[in-house]
Amino acid sequence: MLYISDNSLRTMQYFLQNMLNSIKALKEIAQSSGEMMQQTLPQETMKMAMTVIATGPILLVYPFLQKYFVKGLTVGAVKG
Repeated sequence: MLYISDNSLRTMQYFLQNMLNSIKALKEIAQSSGEMMQQTLPQETMKMAMTVIATGPILLVYPFLQKYFVKGLTVGAVKG
């Protein structure tokens, strides 16, 4: 990720991590300024939403590719 300069080539996890870091930075700025803005920054809610976004494609694709996983396991389990 260090040498990629084009934003369209970066991964989804990079953007999710960047978004989470931005929320943390905003929360720290709000705390240092003394404002009570902590309830308006949904850090835990964003973490849960990011979890759903990251696992969603896996959960949607797995049922269609399950037969290939099972076939690979059975081929690997055959002796001799």
